[in-house]
Amino acid sequence: MASNRRVIAPHAPSLEGRLASVHTLDDYVLQVEELLDVLGLESVVVLGSSFGGWVAAELAALRPERIQALVLVDALGLYVPGEPAAEIFASSLPQLAGLLLKDRRALDVAALPTFDSSQDPMESMSRLIMGQEAMARLGWSPYLHNPGLPARLRRYRGPALVIWGSHDQVLSEGHAHRWCDLLGAELSIVQQAGHLPAIEQPAAVARLVDRWLGKIGIPGS
Repeated sequence: MASNRRVIAPHAPSLEGRLASVHTLDDYVLQVEELLDVLGLESVVVLGSSFGGWVAAELAALRPERIQALVLVDALGLYVPGEPAAEIFASSLPQLAGLLLKDRRALDVAALPTFDSSQDPMESMSRLIMGQEAMARLGWSPYLHNPGLPARLRRYRGPALVIWGSHDQVLSEGHAHRWCDLLGAELSIVQQAGHLPAIEQPAAVARLVDRWLGKIGIPGS
């Protein structure tokens, strides 16, 4: 994506530094908006994956005027009756890899170092625990969704694309269809990918996003 577009990739929430004061998802969404202010960006295309997709959707609902287009990749954030998100907080590293990835052996560990088998197992577990603790602070109850988000999303009326891994074990495809219903979004399925298509199939996801942006009138450089 960065070969022909400006890409800004903020770090996910952590419990350190300035984000230690973040106690709710709304707090974090406001931090993201402040980042746009600091960078002098009035409106942007927002892409988010998994928890980041939830944040992206909340930002679009809160500040729709700042979102040119919205791309959600296997996004958390919704409750679909009978199809809850899988339990991820009590999982071991091997169990979590099975939930998140279609094929751990094909993973580029530089993109997800927690699952790098060449690293110290204790260091990998520590990294996992820190990430899950931060996510639990923001999404434990209700579990990985915001009951008020569907109503809020009506505020966003811009273009939206939903991308979904064909083998997502965290969220069923019913979540993808629910996002599409709420946003009037187009749906693209990425084959041979689990919950993290942008990591397992980065080239395929980049092509989908780039072509879709061109189609809606936001060409690359």
